[in-house]
Amino acid sequence: FFIKIMISPRSKKKMFNNNVFLGLNLNLILIFVILLYISSIGADNSCPYNVYREAKTQLDEFFFPVVDSYDYELPESCIFHKNNDLLLPFHDNIIEKRHNKYKCGYCNKKFSSREVIENHLIDNHSENLSDEPKTCLADYCDILQCQYYKESFDNYRVSSICDKQNLERRQFECNSLMNKCFPINEAADLNDLFTRAYCNPIRCLEHGELLEYQIHQKRSEYAKWPVTSILKVVGISSLIIIFGFLYLAYYLWQNETKTRYDLRRKSTGAVSKFFNSLRRINDKSKRY
Repeated sequence: FFIKIMISPRSKKKMFNNNVFLGLNLNLILIFVILLYISSIGADNSCPYNVYREAKTQLDEFFFPVVDSYDYELPESCIFHKNNDLLLPFHDNIIEKRHNKYKCGYCNKKFSSREVIENHLIDNHSENLSDEPKTCLADYCDILQCQYYKESFDNYRVSSICDKQNLERRQFECNSLMNKCFPINEAADLNDLFTRAYCNPIRCLEHGELLEYQIHQKRSEYAKWPVTSILKVVGISSLIIIFGFLYLAYYLWQNETKTRYDLRRKSTGAVSKFFNSLRRINDKSKRY
């Protein structure tokens, strides 16, 4: 109460202004830190390398081999053209020496795993990436049907929460992309092939298609079963047969050995009996 009386109105106003100013500064600093953090997250995760690797694998194993088999050259307007690949310089500078042994093509440092060298490239060699707008292949993993994405996407499009409009929009984007990569007047066959492979599956399944999909999944499971299970059964059966033959051979060998031993004992007993009888006869003859 005494302190309140001693503080003049002018001092109160000055203290209030200082508190407001300090509060505004703290708020501005906090906003700046948050924006800096968000921008750093965006820079690091704008093109996640693990997802990019999956997309690049799909292109290298299916897309590019099919395109090359048709002796067709992709136009640079196609986002999958190698000149548009954002992380291709990193990909080309990961040198695999042997299994789980990698070397950086920029600084020749060696690493024990692919994930470690990928993080090294992002942290230490980002200056080698182009400043021009490039394609992050990770953004197209849904279209390219990356392995980690495909199963969850299949479950999504057969579920009741499947967003039909969203998938129709994405399918339209996919069709536009294929038209840029494979113009109808230049590569109609490739356009049709990749549209059916990549764009047509991007949709929600209707009730009848859902049943057909479930039947197909069951058939796939049954088709996969013999490949693994039958091999296991054949392998186990082969081992049982081999061990059975070995046991039978051992049993016959033991039986034969025992038979020989018994015959030897019998023959030895007969001979000894014969000599014993001769000895008795001889002893009797000596007595007489």
